[in-house]
Amino acid sequence: MEYFYTMFEMAKAGEKQGIIFFIALYCFLIMSISLFGQWRMRQWPSTIGKLITAGTRVFGAHDLSPSDTQYRANALYEFEIRGKKYQGKRVSPWIFITNKNASAILEHQLNSIDRQGDRVRIFYNPDNPKKSTLLKPGWFGICVSIAIWIGPLIGYWISYYR
Repeated sequence: MEYFYTMFEMAKAGEKQGIIFFIALYCFLIMSISLFGQWRMRQWPSTIGKLITAGTRVFGAHDLSPSDTQYRANALYEFEIRGKKYQGKRVSPWIFITNKNASAILEHQLNSIDRQGDRVRIFYNPDNPKKSTLLKPGWFGICVSIAIWIGPLIGYWISYYR
């Protein structure tokens, strides 16, 4: 605890080591929660449902220039679990908001949906089926999360204790 107090005092005084320590700690804590959630989502069961719409939509205000307008993936689907009907909107565990220049990310998400016509595979939380998504967290996303999870702590350690 004395170390945390020392780092707190350093951060409060504006010293680089204290600030970087708390940034690394914040990344570690937030990404721990994210990794736990991603791992749980990978265990979610799936069902087949009906895709009503899928595409991209403008996010926020519509700018005059397409390269300045922001977009996100958009979907609406319905499915049934234990006799109860649900609707979902979430395409991916990762919510990307991008401009027209990087819209290939959104197209990749939409093309990755497991579908045959208007039938789609839907992953849902078995404890709360209204939480659903069309894509499970992939290994690439989990690896990126691990890098954000542990990278800042390793960088901190290398910078100050190597």
